[in-house]
Amino acid sequence: MASKELVKKEKETAVSPFVVFQTAIAEIREAVTANLGDRGMSASDFERIKIPAGGGTAWTLQSLDGEEMVKELSGIIVAWRDTRAYWSVPMEQSEGNMPPDCYSLDARTGIGKPGGDCHACPFAEFRSDLKAAITSPSTVTTTCVVLNKQWAGWI
Repeated sequence: MASKELVKKEKETAVSPFVVFQTAIAEIREAVTANLGDRGMSASDFERIKIPAGGGTAWTLQSLDGEEMVKELSGIIVAWRDTRAYWSVPMEQSEGNMPPDCYSLDARTGIGKPGGDCHACPFAEFRSDLKAAITSPSTVTTTCVVLNKQWAGWI
């Protein structure tokens, strides 16, 4: 039987390994502006790390010494965004590298043909008739911005 006795825990002073959590927001903005000016940042400024394909169990990271394989990623997700894209012609049947017929930067409102509400779009419905896999002709991608412990000293 579990005890209902209160346990007092000594208060510890936790120091985050992420310098960003020890720095005032105004200082962070000032540092970003000093380094980037009016240009700001976009998703293309960050390193892309793709999910290991084909049942792979290691992530490939770029380092100063080249590529490095790691078994796990650890960090804090500081931002994320779902996007959606639809191609009317499958890649195998197209000329390749074709832009989508419809896309959405928020996975909610499509731009192009057919466009409109992604949640009501018939192309966003999952179906099992494409190559005998549960797929959708509309692809959802989640982009995450992760602050990694190794990079915490930068911020």
